[in-house]
Amino acid sequence: MELAAVIGGQRLGFAADHIENHAAYIGSWLKVLKSDSRFLFTAAAHAQRIVDYLVAASEAGVKTEEIIHEAA
Repeated sequence: MELAAVIGGQRLGFAADHIENHAAYIGSWLKVLKSDSRFLFTAAAHAQRIVDYLVAASEAGVKTEEIIHEAA
């Protein structure tokens, strides 16, 4: 989800004024990478799908409440 926030924020033009928080969170994943070298690629692929879904839904005029309800 953190990667989705970074990718989505960048795509939507949000300023990266809190990038240290993202970097610290992603840095914690380094422990996982020691046991699963593909972890970051898998997480990035999931994050991209989240962003693509949210962008497509917003372009189709889907309301935020509907997106949240569908995800639950």
